[in-house]
Amino acid sequence: MKKLIIYHPEKQDPTKRWVLRLITTTFWMFWIYLWLPFVSLLAWIFGIRIFEYQMIELGGYEALLELLGVYFTIIFLLGGGLIAWASYNIWRFGGESNLRKPRPIVSMEMQAQHFNVEAKDVEEWRKSQRLVIDHGNNSQITRISIT
Repeated sequence: MKKLIIYHPEKQDPTKRWVLRLITTTFWMFWIYLWLPFVSLLAWIFGIRIFEYQMIELGGYEALLELLGVYFTIIFLLGGGLIAWASYNIWRFGGESNLRKPRPIVSMEMQAQHFNVEAKDVEEWRKSQRLVIDHGNNSQITRISIT
């Protein structure tokens, strides 16, 4: 199997390679920035004074309390959206007319009865590699060519 271009960075345009590296580095720095409060908490637990300085002396707990309200609002909205979506699906697909149930397998006899032909003809149709069916105006089969 031939490898994709992603496995051959030397074949990429140098400008594209540097842009991708810059984007990757930017997002890694953002990811590390998101972990800073947790790292600060761990440092405070282990006796390093960064947490106390940020949260108590600089009043970081006030910003934390404000953000918690925003976080809970977002969580509430996302949870409400999921509950609404689940309720819609229960309403749409619930009950006896569940559209997600597998359909019954159509036997040759059922298919033959539907098309008003004999079952041996349907068996030949199923074995053929190419089947051309002509229909009349009333959706009845007028001619079948097996090749």
